[in-house]
Amino acid sequence: MIIHVATPARPAHPGTQQRADTNVPRLPLYLLGQRPSRVEVDGPALLNRQTGKAPRRYPFARISRIISAATVEWSAAALQAVLHNGLPIVFLDRHGMPQGYLHPPQQRPSTVDALLHELADRPDGLQLYNDWLRAERMRCLCNWRAERLQQGLSVNEADYRELVRRHVHQGEEAQSGLEGERFYRSAIDAYALQQTLRAGARPTYWTVQGQPLSLTRDLAGLLCLDLALRLHGLGAAVRGDEGAHLTILHSFGQDIETQCREVFGRLHKHMREVLERWL
Repeated sequence: MIIHVATPARPAHPGTQQRADTNVPRLPLYLLGQRPSRVEVDGPALLNRQTGKAPRRYPFARISRIISAATVEWSAAALQAVLHNGLPIVFLDRHGMPQGYLHPPQQRPSTVDALLHELADRPDGLQLYNDWLRAERMRCLCNWRAERLQQGLSVNEADYRELVRRHVHQGEEAQSGLEGERFYRSAIDAYALQQTLRAGARPTYWTVQGQPLSLTRDLAGLLCLDLALRLHGLGAAVRGDEGAHLTILHSFGQDIETQCREVFGRLHKHMREVLERWL
């Protein structure tokens, strides 16, 4: 996966319909320009008009997910078209941090979705969910430690215990050490949102006490922890523009997708076990 690039807009021909090339991969679309811009609909595509630049056209068939900066103005028709095409959007605030999500409604809620609703209705649902989340963080650390030892690399036990204390017991979010950390995190949040929807789940569930089970945010946190551990000793030395940071992130694309499937599989198993014990 790379930054989604489109060619400048061309006049649309009435009565024609663009056919998607099924062999062309869908890519994330990053609308992060410093100049104000407006997104509109142009047939089967989005049209981004940016001050002082030629309009750019992004076919829906080429887009997997969208990250939109605070400088981007969206028309109502463009938002409706994005939802119609089943594409999630992560909106960033003026500091480049994820501020909110827009995603299409669930068409076919999954078993995971039903179990999460049932878990959220339990008085101890949040505690049981947090127990699973701590176990997932510990799994990330254990896997990283085992891989390093298998490669013949040393692991300082004091440093490892400190990682466990910070990320497992205190729930501290991992930092990649890359320049542009906020932009990097927004890209991971968009990936986590896409994978959440693909699993037939929702970004957030609310407990009977009115507290959130922030599934997408927590999935993004797990991905950040895993990638930060892989970049251990490298992240602080990485320099470059946003494109270079995305190249690093997207080089783990297949691993991220596999990891997300495994995380949802373990979540499904955990919830079935705790709910069956409760019944």
